[in-house]
Amino acid sequence: AIVVDTCTSSTQHQQQLRMAVVALVPRKRTHAKDPISMELQHYLFWDDKRVCTHLDSLLTRLAPLSVVHLASTERAQLPSSKNPSAAAVHKAQQVASLLETLAHLVSSRPHLAADNN
Repeated sequence: AIVVDTCTSSTQHQQQLRMAVVALVPRKRTHAKDPISMELQHYLFWDDKRVCTHLDSLLTRLAPLSVVHLASTERAQLPSSKNPSAAAVHKAQQVASLLETLAHLVSSRPHLAADNN
């Protein structure tokens, strides 16, 4: 799961995103009868809005991936009011575009797919 926080109050982080990634990864067993074979690992980091280099590197390291869930802390849809403000429309478009960019990043990397191994 990838969660993107687009809210940045600091001007130094305007071109960056705060990201959280949770991955289910294999775990070394402590003995032959150890029933726990997987564990959750959590990663929290800042990444560039335009290229997501750190996310790409992390996904490559975690490959193969069978399922990737994308989410944002901001709404990617317009509020249900009949006349949303221009700022709300702009913010929703930004979030939707960002999620599309991340989805393209994941889908364009054939080495990430679990069925390639």
